[in-house]
This record gives sequence, C-alpha cells and structure tokens, in this order.
Amino acid sequence: MYSASKFAMEALSETLAMEVKDFGIKVTIVEPNGYATDFTSVSAVHAESMKEYDQLKAAVYAGFTDDIVGILKLRGKVKWHCHW
Repeated sequence: MYSASKFAMEALSETLAMEVKDFGIKVTIVEPNGYATDFTSVSAVHAESMKEYDQLKAAVYAGFTDDIVGILKLRGKVKWHCHW
C-alpha cells in the first residue's frame, strides 16, 4: 500500500507539473529515503487476533523466509520481491 500511494503522489505531481508549466509554476516533490523504525515491534499496537483467520495466516506465513531483502519464496522459487 505504501509503494502504491507513493507512486500515486509521483504521478499526480508529474501531471500537475506538465499542466502548470506554461504558467511559470514549478512543482517539486520531496521523497525522503527510508529509515529504520520499530513500527512492527514494540511500538506497534495489534488488534486481537480472530481465530477465523488462523488457517489463512498459517498458509501465508508458511511461504515467508527470514532473509533481509524482503523476498517471499514459495517452494524454492522467488515469487515476489519487495522494492524499497
């Protein structure tokens, strides 16, 4: 979701820049680089788990590995890669 909304802002800004350039208006977008936070650990607030989703969560989590580059591996083949 983060990447999709970030790209949407890039596209909106580029389109706006093209539309207003003839008026002498320039558009600037600032995209800071990522940085480490603890948002998935101690500072996160988690809702109470619903048992109805336990089987689905187990199936999803079974495909994840603990590598540091965000690659989801299913049966030894790379199926998805998270671009930071």
